Amino acid sequence: MSASFSFVLPPELSAKEPPERRGIRRDQVRLLVIDRATGRIEHTRFDKIAEYLRAGDLLVFNSSRTLPASLRGCECGATHGPCMEVRLAERLPDDSWLALLLCEQGDPFGCGLRAGMKIDFTESLNATVLERDCRIPRLWKLRFSISGAELVDLIYRLGKPIRYEYVSAPWDLDYYQTVYATEPGSAEMPSAGRAFSWKLLLDLKRRGIDTAYIVLHTGLSSYMDDELDRIHPASEEEYFVSVTTAEKISHARENCGRVIAVGTTVVRALESIADPDGRVSEKEGYTRLKIDSQHRLKAVDGLLTGLHEPEASHLDLLSAFLSPEKIRAAYEEAIARKYLWHEFGDLNLILAIANAIRSQAQQEMISFIVPAYNEELELSSTIAAVHAAVSGAGQAYEIIVVDDASTDATAELAAQAGARVISINRRQIAAARNAGARAAQGEKLFFVDADTRINGKHIDEAIAALEAGYAGGSARVIVDGVIPIWGRVFVRAFCTVYFALNLGAGAFLFTSRRNFDAIGGFDEQYFIGEEVCFSFAVRKLGRFKVLREPILTSGRKLRMYSARYVLGRSLSIIIRGPCAARSRAKLEFWYNGRRENRLS
Repeated sequence: MSASFSFVLPPELSAKEPPERRGIRRDQVRLLVIDRATGRIEHTRFDKIAEYLRAGDLLVFNSSRTLPASLRGCECGATHGPCMEVRLAERLPDDSWLALLLCEQGDPFGCGLRAGMKIDFTESLNATVLERDCRIPRLWKLRFSISGAELVDLIYRLGKPIRYEYVSAPWDLDYYQTVYATEPGSAEMPSAGRAFSWKLLLDLKRRGIDTAYIVLHTGLSSYMDDELDRIHPASEEEYFVSVTTAEKISHARENCGRVIAVGTTVVRALESIADPDGRVSEKEGYTRLKIDSQHRLKAVDGLLTGLHEPEASHLDLLSAFLSPEKIRAAYEEAIARKYLWHEFGDLNLILAIANAIRSQAQQEMISFIVPAYNEELELSSTIAAVHAAVSGAGQAYEIIVVDDASTDATAELAAQAGARVISINRRQIAAARNAGARAAQGEKLFFVDADTRINGKHIDEAIAALEAGYAGGSARVIVDGVIPIWGRVFVRAFCTVYFALNLGAGAFLFTSRRNFDAIGGFDEQYFIGEEVCFSFAVRKLGRFKVLREPILTSGRKLRMYSARYVLGRSLSIIIRGPCAARSRAKLEFWYNGRRENRLS
């Protein structure tokens, strides 16, 4: 466990009773909201969660129902015990069970626990201890004298909910259930969804926020062994994802909705079966998937979860959503504000929320982002072309010119042409594009180079592609003006190979804000070729569309430089590979600022 996750939890912040016994409704617990994009923290109440969601989002719940998984039994034939608490951990595929055996007297593990022991629960139910589990040594494999529905019925008659020392009283099993739970099987409550009431669920449905369900039967959160709990080896957990849920996830992703897991169990189930593109299909099985900061989330965009104990393994899972530093900062603030921990406590929403509350106009708006450095000769024509292209499409739009340390009249001309101007001082195309995207208000992001002309057909086809479920795209390219024969051959050969690989031309790229946020924007370690990285990243989210209608971009470099110079620089980049793109020092062909003299 990373030291970044170590913190001290005061004992008074353990929720000792259900909210209903504290005088509030289950949906009135507190909600700690962390913006996944910025790390910004907000504090609210759970029944206001809709303010952070939007139409088209999908909440995925775990509908597993909590078993009264604590049984009392004694060794068969022993006159004076030993007696023990048997905490059921999970049902195995061969219908045996893993269980934690805790002796009632003295050392909880010191009453002669061994393979071959028989445990009596009632006259009609006993179990044989088969062997110690090889992965989690505190667990034993048991086989009950009956199985199936008959055994589950007896467990409900004989058992009690597993109770930890911080819980003040032996609360009824109903307090350990979510309102939507249907499938018995969890040793402990999947507590992230406990705060949802039927009233809140119906309100979310009216707002266009959909729901889906998986089943993952949870195991034990503690093995009553501090050292083992720190390691907390992953046990096999049984899950089931239905075809209906898989289809809802696909629909949400295709329509720019966010998939929000209600609980870490849902994250593990969906990430266990998602393909590299984030597609989920119907499946039933067992998972031991351990998720940490090295795991790239494929199917899930956000998480609703409880607050986890210091050094709990669930904190590792959170690091797939946020950096350890941001989690630690949020938890320290939660402690300072006296949030409550554990299954009856408060909740934590981790989601990119900066753009969650958007007007319908913003959701339909296109943001055109134009990076520019000393582009006074080209920029006015580029902006005029954008205005003309959108005028026939009937779309709300904005044009953002990112002026990256220009020394000419780029900023003034952009403002005169009706663009919003943002100034940075990075001299890097990737950074300029990212700055424009951060400032943009629209849901659709179109990146257009300052020397590129687009038309209405590009707008219509790009919008159609996004609405059809494409993750993003680009367009084929032609160059303007008269260029030498070698230049025409070079462009044709390059475009043939480049677009055959289904890559996006940097002169024109489009995607949705959701997908842009999901991939983290353009990779700023590269000074050229960032559009290639962008194309690969977007393709991991879904299909990538290269429009057949070509854009018109400037051929000025082919007119300004010799064949030897252009081909030499291009070959050098190919030979040196990605390392060549990480330093501006040897990329003067792209960054020297030389411009074609069109006034002479």
